[in-house]
Amino acid sequence: MDYDDVCARLACIGKSVSGEQIMTTFLEIAIAWIAPCLIATAIVAPMVWRKLRTRRTLQAIHHARESRDL
Repeated sequence: MDYDDVCARLACIGKSVSGEQIMTTFLEIAIAWIAPCLIATAIVAPMVWRKLRTRRTLQAIHHARESRDL
């Protein structure tokens, strides 16, 4: 759907639309999606980082034990 299609659909319901209004609507929708994604990332990222760090630590301990046994 391009700009003309959007204008045609909105004209059918009696609204005139400018490019500025379409951009504003697009930005509002983008922000509405980005905000929850950033919040979820802020919650999940530290947990994933901690899990990866723990795994690397356990691998290092395992490797050290194997090296000591040889």
